[in-house]
Amino acid sequence: MIRTPALAALALTGALTAAVAGTTASTASGAAPSHRQTAAVGKGGPGHWTKVSTGGVQSIFMPSLVKSSDGVLHVVYPENVPGGMQLGHTALDSHGRILRQNDVLPTAWENVDRRPVVLSTSTGLRIVFTGNQTPSGPTFWDHGLMYTATGDQGGSSWALPAESLGSNAAVPTYGTGAVMLADGTTPVGAYADGDVKLSWHIGVGNDPDASYTTTSPGIFDTTLVRDGGEIWAGWYQNGSTAATNGTFAMRIYPTVGTPLKAPQSSGGASSHTTGRVALAARSGGGVFEAYCAGSALPCTSLRVWKVGSAKTSTIPQSKGATRVALSPGPSGRLWVAWTSSAPQVKAVRTGATGLVMGAVRNAGLPPRADLTYGLGVDGTRARGDLVVNVGNALWHTQVLPGLTLHASPRSWQHGGRQKVVFSVTDARAGVAGSKVRVGSKACTTGKGGTCTLTFPASFGKGKHAATAARKGYAKAATRLTVK
Repeated sequence: MIRTPALAALALTGALTAAVAGTTASTASGAAPSHRQTAAVGKGGPGHWTKVSTGGVQSIFMPSLVKSSDGVLHVVYPENVPGGMQLGHTALDSHGRILRQNDVLPTAWENVDRRPVVLSTSTGLRIVFTGNQTPSGPTFWDHGLMYTATGDQGGSSWALPAESLGSNAAVPTYGTGAVMLADGTTPVGAYADGDVKLSWHIGVGNDPDASYTTTSPGIFDTTLVRDGGEIWAGWYQNGSTAATNGTFAMRIYPTVGTPLKAPQSSGGASSHTTGRVALAARSGGGVFEAYCAGSALPCTSLRVWKVGSAKTSTIPQSKGATRVALSPGPSGRLWVAWTSSAPQVKAVRTGATGLVMGAVRNAGLPPRADLTYGLGVDGTRARGDLVVNVGNALWHTQVLPGLTLHASPRSWQHGGRQKVVFSVTDARAGVAGSKVRVGSKACTTGKGGTCTLTFPASFGKGKHAATAARKGYAKAATRLTVK
C-alpha cells in the first residue's frame, strides 16, 4: 500500500479552533478556476476509449464515478499539476462524449486524497476528500481533515466551503469512503488508517468521529453505500488470522452492526486486495460485495456476495483478475467490472437478483495500454460506464449488456429437413424481440425468448454462424454444424 505523506505533529484542537474562527464559508467558497473547458468531444460509446484525465496520473490514483439526475456521468480523480496536486473533474454525456473538464480546487494543494469520492445530491454534486493545502500552514485546509467541495449539477463550477466531516485528521488515509443519507443533503464520510481503526462521520461539523477498532491491524480500501435508511461500510483487512483477514462489510448507521466476512475471501490468514472494495446497494434492497476468492493473486476467480447471507456467485471468466468494481444497475441488477493481468478489462451485468450472471463483455484496452490499475464502474442506466487507470492516464469506455444465444440442436446430419429452436437470454431470462439470423433466414423471439427456424434438406454442409441482436444489447453468436 502507498501512504499519503503524513502530517507534521499538530496541536489539532487549538489550531482548528483558530482556523475556524478566522475563516468563514463565504471567504472559502470561491468557484474553482476552469482552465480546461470542452463540449461534446470524442466519439464515445461502446468500443471507443476516451482519455478523461488531463494532469499527471499515478498508478495509485483512483477515479470516482457518479451519474447526476440528468444522466451525465461525472468522473473525479486526483492529479499532479504544476505547484502540487488537484482534483480533476470530467463530465460525459450518455454516449460517452466529454462535455466538460475543469479543476475542483481554487489552487493546487500540497497533497490531495488519492481516492476522493464524488456524490450526487439533491442540489448538485459533492466531493468528499482529504488533503493539505500547504505542508503545515494556518488555514482551515492545512489540517488534513475530511473536507468537501460542492458543485452544481453539471459540475461547471465548484465551491470549497469551510466545513469538514469531523475534527480528526484523515491524512494519511488508506481509503476514503462516502455516501449521502436518504435526505440527499447529508454526507457521510469514512476513512481507514491502515492500522486498526475505521472512522466515519455523519454530516458536516467538527464534532468527533465515530469509529470501529479491530483486534488485528490492517484496514484498507474503505467504501460506503446506502441501502434504504442504512449505511454500510466495506473494507479489506490484512489481519494475522483467518477471522481477521479478507474482505468485510458492516452496517454503521443508524446503528453499528457486527463485521461480516465475505465467504472464502481469504485462504487462512492470506488474501489480496483488489483496490477500493467493490460494495453496492442493489436497487430494490440488499447490499452486495465483489471480491477475490482465496489467497492467490491474480485471483483464481471473483465472487459476488449478498452481504449477510451465505449466497455467493462466481463471476465467469474472472480468473487472473487484479481489480474489481461494482455498481447498482436498473431493476435490481448489478454491473461488475474487472481488470486482469492479461491485461484485459471485462464487465458483466447480472440478473434482477444480483447473483445470476449475464454474458461477459470484453471492453478491450485503451490505446497503447499494457498495464491496468484502479478502475470504476457506473451501471445505473442501461449501459455500463467504465473508467480505468493505465498508470499514467484515466480512460473511459462503455459496454452494452450481452445476450446469450443457444440452439437446439446445434448439429445434425446433412440430407434431412431440420427444425432448430433458438433461445436468447440475458442472465438466464428470456429476451423477447430478439432477431435471430442464420444466413438469409431469420426469426424473432417471443415472450419466452425463443423462436424456431426450419432448414431444408439442401442446407449446406459445414459450419454456419447464428447471431442474435436486440436494441440495447451487444450481439450474441453461436455456430451450427451440418455434418
